[in-house]
Amino acid sequence: MRPIKMGPYLDRSATLIVGHSVTPVRSGTLVGAIVNFQGQKLRGSSNNIVFKAPIPGTVRDILRLSLKPYLFTFYEVRDKNGATLGYLLAQDDMFTGGGTLFEDGTIQISAVQPAFP
Repeated sequence: MRPIKMGPYLDRSATLIVGHSVTPVRSGTLVGAIVNFQGQKLRGSSNNIVFKAPIPGTVRDILRLSLKPYLFTFYEVRDKNGATLGYLLAQDDMFTGGGTLFEDGTIQISAVQPAFP
């Protein structure tokens, strides 16, 4: 998984799998989305992010849902052979970074668990 410039991808049609946090302090907050362009089948799994049903849209559509779109980073997710499985659009202050990629094309990620005030 590596960060890439999202500019060329902003308006391309994709299948979006939007993720929201279920952590106590930030419940319901948009964490990001899995973005699959034609032929890609990346899936998400998490212990504290709820992924919604896939919907058609663009990366720009996801950024419009956020109050702080400038906080997002766009990651390309590749398998061990270097083939692109899909992309992850993640809010920087909500994403722990990295993830575990499984053979079936599922990426296990987590949202940051903030400390209680």
